[in-house]
Parts: sequence; C-alpha cells; structure tokens
Amino acid sequence: MKGDFENMKIRVGIADDVQYDIDIARVVFNQLLLLPRFEGVKLDFKEFLNPTKEDIIKAVEMDIMLVDIEMPEMNGFEIAELLNAYQPKCRTILVSSHEKYLKSGYKYNPFGFVIKPLDLVDIDGCFVSALKDTIEYGEIILEKEFKNEKFRVSEIVYFKAASKGNKGSRAFTKDGSELLCEHSLTTLEKMYSKQFFRTVRGTLINLSYYDTIDRKKGLVYLTESLVRVHKISTRKVREIDEALRIYRKWKGEL
Repeated sequence: MKGDFENMKIRVGIADDVQYDIDIARVVFNQLLLLPRFEGVKLDFKEFLNPTKEDIIKAVEMDIMLVDIEMPEMNGFEIAELLNAYQPKCRTILVSSHEKYLKSGYKYNPFGFVIKPLDLVDIDGCFVSALKDTIEYGEIILEKEFKNEKFRVSEIVYFKAASKGNKGSRAFTKDGSELLCEHSLTTLEKMYSKQFFRTVRGTLINLSYYDTIDRKKGLVYLTESLVRVHKISTRKVREIDEALRIYRKWKGEL
C-alpha cells in the first residue's frame, strides 16, 4: 500500500526548553512514519533547546515548527512572531500543557495547537494538514531565462515532457510562461501523485485547474490557463474520475 505523501522530505523543527520533551516529540513524529499513509516520508529534524532570537533568525528554513509556548529565553509567541517575519512559509504548531494560552496564540496565526503531553492522534491531525499545505503551497525550483527561481507548485497548471534531446520537463504557468524543470514527468508524477494527473504520455495536468472533460472527443478543459484544452487517452478517460475523487478527498472537500 502506497502512502499519501510519497517521496516527501520535510524539515521539522522542535523548540522547547526541556530536552526530554524534544526527545518525546521526535519519538511521536517517528511513530507517525510507521503508519501506512506516511510511507515514503522522510523527516529532517532540527532541535532548538531553549532557543534565542539569533537561533531562530539564523535557522535553516523549516517546513514545520513545533514550538513550546512556555520557555525562559523566548516564549512560543515571540518565536511564532519571528517565524512569521523570517520564515513566513513555515507551518508553526504551538504546544502547551495549559489550554489557557491557546486563545492568546491566535493572533500569531499559528498553523495549529497541540496540548501536552503530546498525543499521537493530535499530532497526526496537525501533521497531515501541514503536509498537505506543504505540497499544495510548497515550492519547486524552475529555470527561467537561464536563472533558477522558486515557484509555488500551485502556480503550475501543467507539465510537459522536455523537448527532444533534453532532460527533465517543461512547466507552464497560468500566464503561459514556459519554464524548465530538472525533474522528469515520471519523477514529478511520484512527487505530486495527488495533485497532478497524466492525461497522455507527455503531459501532467494540475487537478486544481480541472474544469470539465469531453469524453467522446478525448479532451480535458482547464481553467485559468492560456492553453485550456488538453488531449486525454482513452484509458485515462476511465481513470480521471477516480483521480479527481482522490484529489478532492485529499483536499478535504469530500
């Protein structure tokens, strides 16, 4: 059984003033990886033991940050504020053994809250949401005018196979820009198995832009794209309904 988040590498930061609590958090996260749905996920942990402002500012960008609210050097709210300023794409999850702090934390726009002692079910829910958000709004490096730039995956309407003689693939945005990607369509299909669907051998479409399908003509129509019409093979016509169901379930729409 394949996991929902195959081939994902996630940077997870854990900030606490007690090493034992950091160790427990790592254990809980590693327990999650034993669940079938997380098969293929790899976590890169970074520990922040009673961090200072400088520690947070200089830290490598995290995808997810678990932050204890009660710490002597900097409290969790101050760290959340710094992360909003210096790592705006980080999903900050505030942690406390006292529910009274949670109401005060909303103004720092955290991704979620978890009550100590850490519970596998609570962490599971926050972690799944954070992983989905990382995929949906995560970034991919593409080449534009001979320079590498970061783009949100959600900006890519479709990928096509590289031109003959070239490696990788080509990415197309809503405005019709064509960008070069180092990954092959096969690799991209594995990386974004819930978001993108292969309509024909040389094309992957972003299902968030799906509009409708003409089954008789074998055509798929996309929204917000200069190239709205894409061919779809007879076999893929039979598969796209299931792909859309899985995508919408993954998005929480079903």
